[in-house]
Amino acid sequence: MATVGTTFRERIREQLHTAILDAAREQAVERGWRNVRMGDVAAAVGVSRQTLYAEFQNKDTLAEAVAVRELLHLLSSLSAELDGLSGSLYDVVRAGVRFVLDEAAANPVLHAALTGARPADNELLPLLLKSVEPIITAAQEILTSFAVGRFPELDAAALDLGVESLIRLVVSYLVLPVHPHEEIAERVATATVRVAGLAGPPGG
Repeated sequence: MATVGTTFRERIREQLHTAILDAAREQAVERGWRNVRMGDVAAAVGVSRQTLYAEFQNKDTLAEAVAVRELLHLLSSLSAELDGLSGSLYDVVRAGVRFVLDEAAANPVLHAALTGARPADNELLPLLLKSVEPIITAAQEILTSFAVGRFPELDAAALDLGVESLIRLVVSYLVLPVHPHEEIAERVATATVRVAGLAGPPGG
């Protein structure tokens, strides 16, 4: 019975955690993160401020949790997208990078954090970058596993370097998209196949 009780409590806490993140995300999209108030989030969820602060120590902690969830959702979407990609390493990388860039741009929280289009969102980017390292590690595991299965001819050392370089490049372009998405995807794909020691795109 203790196990059942513990499981029930964990389920309730998980639901509370999700409800808080949903409310915080909704308010951030509506008014910008700077204008999100912990009291408003608590009221939206129907809990006391004390309960909210027991779950998240402060507003920055809550912001990081929102950012991590958005990044994990993006990574999960990419993982599912990879299964449907075909062609050469260049083709797969180009399509995958384009997918990530487009998805990030379409995500209101990530777009607000990365572009700083609204002054009320400017404080989100440092918190997003603070949260990104564990996501990079998870992305490396997913992409390495995918590449080993899809491109077994790749040298292990080249694969490791190529995957890390790919992820770091994409992160830098997410923060500073100096070219259109398609051009960024082509540049990253070209760089990746060169690091991997393979031929570049047709005619490249």
